[in-house]
Amino acid sequence: MPRAALALLLALLLPLAGCGLMGRGDDDSGGDDDDSAAEEPARATPVKVVVVEAGDIDQTIASSATVDAEERADILVEVSGTVEAIAVEEGDRVAPGTLLATLKNPTLRGELQRAEVAYERAQEEFDALKGLMEQGFVARNDYDEAAHGFDTARVTFEQARDSHGAQRLTSPIRGTISSRQIRFGEALSPGRLAFQIVDLDRLRVDVNLPEKDLARLRVGQPARIRSEVLEGIEADGRLERISPVVDPASGTVKVTVAIDRGDTPLRPGMFVNVDLVVDTHAGALLLPKRAVVYDEGEPLAFVLRGDTAARVPLELGFTDRDRVEVLSGVVAGDRVVVVGQSLLRDGAEVRVVE
Repeated sequence: MPRAALALLLALLLPLAGCGLMGRGDDDSGGDDDDSAAEEPARATPVKVVVVEAGDIDQTIASSATVDAEERADILVEVSGTVEAIAVEEGDRVAPGTLLATLKNPTLRGELQRAEVAYERAQEEFDALKGLMEQGFVARNDYDEAAHGFDTARVTFEQARDSHGAQRLTSPIRGTISSRQIRFGEALSPGRLAFQIVDLDRLRVDVNLPEKDLARLRVGQPARIRSEVLEGIEADGRLERISPVVDPASGTVKVTVAIDRGDTPLRPGMFVNVDLVVDTHAGALLLPKRAVVYDEGEPLAFVLRGDTAARVPLELGFTDRDRVEVLSGVVAGDRVVVVGQSLLRDGAEVRVVE
């Protein structure tokens, strides 16, 4: 190729090559700027925080048991008979003396009538002999025999009257019918369970606590009772009785917690958790349990210091289901990490997210 032509070709290609290089240089420079901007927030760990506040916290003894009624009555059949009428159903409220059911047994009516006649005749004979005895016309043996006959007739009549009256089943307490075990026309024998009545206004929970806790127990201490199965089912109560003996087989002492009266949804037979309050700290510094992490068994938390998280050892006090009392390590107003602390180290940069 002639030298002049070669020089012309190079003069045309050099500007194009320069443009291509400049274009690549601009792209690389822009890419470096974008990566730097993306890495900057990535160094700050996103966390959620809570503010340390003062409040009251209780020390409790936790246990579980079954709710029972303080007063319950099992209505048993005392005489044989056929169910003639049923006056109540399960769920009905009754008072002392309320008629529950009646039985029919003609034999008992006949026995009552015969016993009543015999009793009246014996009373007439005794009254007559008593007057003659006072006048000295009757021997002492005859009088004593008449008195014995009168007493026997009276006892027989009273037994027959009670047996006849036992055909009417009545409630001995105020409460609610919890169970009906008989049906119309059924033939019943003595000892058969007919009804069960419970007083839903007086419920209790009997719990067995370790004997080591006995020194902390006092009658009147408050308690919180909540259902084991149903969420939101709770009630308040009070320690009502403490057994004076310790069970040597289990090493426990039985205490009775009375559930406060009111419209409580708790019912006999429910399995519940019982938190018995034995002490209270007022104005304590409180943290959620999830804010506390443990390193080799030692509690600590991450407290915000500006845009960094400082690892702070804690001294803990009382604890309940959701919170812990902090005796040292934080002060009121500190912001403590509750979400994201597992990714932190002392002095790590953080970014608070709502």
